[in-house]
Amino acid sequence: MIGAILDGLSWALILGGGFLLITAGLGLVRFPDLYSRMHAGGLVDTLALSLILVGLMLQVEPGLVTVKLAFIMIFLFFTSPTSTYALGHAALISGLRPELSAEPSEAAAPERHVAPSFAGRDALDDPATVIAPEELWAYGVDVESVDADAPQAAPDSLPEPGRDSGDDSGRKR
Repeated sequence: MIGAILDGLSWALILGGGFLLITAGLGLVRFPDLYSRMHAGGLVDTLALSLILVGLMLQVEPGLVTVKLAFIMIFLFFTSPTSTYALGHAALISGLRPELSAEPSEAAAPERHVAPSFAGRDALDDPATVIAPEELWAYGVDVESVDADAPQAAPDSLPEPGRDSGDDSGRKR
């Protein structure tokens, strides 16, 4: 009797985890940009794999195999969100911006400022050169002195793309 209940619960967990992985796969294919795809895959994989591993733990007799599956689950619990964060952070640092809807609402839209582009080094009205105020420090702009309504002009000199200016003062780590 208990064996049938454990088998049923085990298969429900395994199938539930498989369903979540399939929906995450569909999200990876259908969403438009890297950040949306990371959201689809990064959030679901930890839960889905945990469900599958718990289902597998219920299938085997308690022992070394169960301990190994528990260690795998703990490992995935810590590494999956960390790797998703690292990928998103690397994409953001490299300049990849999320795709936004065509008509964002005024209340939800963050305040933006025009910053210099890496290619032209002059202030452009190109959406690729628009960054958030908290990122202006990277261009040597004092955020406290920024007028919220005026676009910001480029500083007189910027380091070459990919080169370190050597000045780490005020730089976030």
